[in-house]
Amino acid sequence: MKERITRAIGIALTLGFIVVACTPKEHSTQIANKVSLLSKQLSPQMSGLLDGQFIFMDSLQQKGDSLWGEYLIQKRGVLVKKHPFSLYITDQKRINFFSPDFEGQMDYQGTFEGEDTIHLQLSKRRKILWFIPWGRKTFQLHLTPYKIRHHKVLAGRYEEDLFHTFSKDEDVEYGRAKGFWTSFKSDNMDYLEILEKGTKRALRKKELPLRLDIYQPEKDPSKKRPLLLLIHGGGFYIGDKTDPTYLALANYYVKKGYVVASMNYRMGFLPSSKAVERAGVRGVQDARAALRFLVAHHETYGFDPNHIFLMGSSAGAITSLNVAFLDESERPKSSLGGLLHKDLGKLNESGNNLTNTFTIKGIINMWGAVDTTAIMDDNEQVALLHFHGDQDKIVPYSCGFPFANTPGKINRWLMPRMCGSKAIHAMALSKKWDSRLFRFKGKGHMPHLDEHHHFNAYFDTILHQSRIFLLEQLADPGYTIEGERAITRKQDASIYTLGYQKKPHLVNWYIKGGVIKATYEDHVDVLWYDQAKNHEISCEVSNEIGLVTNLSLKVDVP
Repeated sequence: MKERITRAIGIALTLGFIVVACTPKEHSTQIANKVSLLSKQLSPQMSGLLDGQFIFMDSLQQKGDSLWGEYLIQKRGVLVKKHPFSLYITDQKRINFFSPDFEGQMDYQGTFEGEDTIHLQLSKRRKILWFIPWGRKTFQLHLTPYKIRHHKVLAGRYEEDLFHTFSKDEDVEYGRAKGFWTSFKSDNMDYLEILEKGTKRALRKKELPLRLDIYQPEKDPSKKRPLLLLIHGGGFYIGDKTDPTYLALANYYVKKGYVVASMNYRMGFLPSSKAVERAGVRGVQDARAALRFLVAHHETYGFDPNHIFLMGSSAGAITSLNVAFLDESERPKSSLGGLLHKDLGKLNESGNNLTNTFTIKGIINMWGAVDTTAIMDDNEQVALLHFHGDQDKIVPYSCGFPFANTPGKINRWLMPRMCGSKAIHAMALSKKWDSRLFRFKGKGHMPHLDEHHHFNAYFDTILHQSRIFLLEQLADPGYTIEGERAITRKQDASIYTLGYQKKPHLVNWYIKGGVIKATYEDHVDVLWYDQAKNHEISCEVSNEIGLVTNLSLKVDVP
């Protein structure tokens, strides 16, 4: 009982400005010891109701038998003044209170309700003509520690390098299928060596394991992250998921919080346009098999299947685009089989028996192409980002035959006609899709590498612009702060609401030049300090994948 009364005394000390009374004294040393104990029960900020009026106390501190801090009471309107105060204890029930607008003494009775909630009954003697006693006036105070809950968010996710270590699951098998090879590291081999080695291997198919590497940020509690699937290039003949470009891309994005998968796929063909088309279809089949596998295991790898992006260069970009746009009815006739070749099978029925579906949210196309832009159907809308050198002779920037740098017109016999980034971008814009084209003027194939095969400034552009593109695709549109931009002195309430098209996952509210009275699911009730120079309401909004959007609204206060 004595301890509970002692706690009540300490809380009442901060409210001495509202009551005046006289009570017996005790030795000051005893009081100082009591206050030392009570200070452990006080929160630095407390708020509640004083006879129905909002009261807020800030920066509470204690030393010996003194307490000090700041306070405000909302008497009318939303403009309030914050006053400094100090208290000096003279005995168990008497204190002296000092502030710019009040000096005096007070008494109280109090009880605790649980660990943090305090209910106090306060009284003061009434007087007539400032000196004639005239009964007592009683006040009710309900008080709790002031707590505006802020959810833990990770600002900068998907934009900054927040995760400096990551795990890598190597050679995860996502399926098996018949083909020639799934990896061809050409290193410093010349074209003749590559063709000689490849032609021998392309004479007979065998069942091949289909593998990918999966990168995940370490020490990341989130399990709903976007997935970026990387598909290497190499003309459907050479290349590997560990090529330097793809190691660099994986390293760049996993550190920002993405789950990154980098895949190998079936490659190889005997020289003919029909064989190249069939190799392209096998690549699409394998990419779709990889996506089915990844979606089936999205909880294991901690990504959100509603946020899947593809990124590839050259043949990898061609594959990425065809995953999004090529329908079963649009398969090249060469893939349907005939006298010399068997039907390759449906696009979604190769590699594994999984039936999981997926939706591509965006594609980063680095010098890729499609057979024809006619495969881009209205119901296949996807955000597109293109990078392409306008002097590319390997994959046409506009429309034409690949490998235009070969002697004569042999490329027209070896390769099907294709339409590159410029034509794809034009078609996308005609459909009012989100499409962005970065033309590297005067540059050819693989413009991100210099003559020594080192990354150059164009690779920096690719990283920077692709990061911006992905961030914009991940953000939920339409977040706004709605409420009064100009406050009047007669205004009874100041409420600000978060406007949105899609309900956010978490919202944190902040204020400058005021105090938040209460927070609700999507709005806040605030008071403004009339003597503050700057007034601003702001919030952090986190969507389901943890991307944080910051909003702010400056407010004019008279």
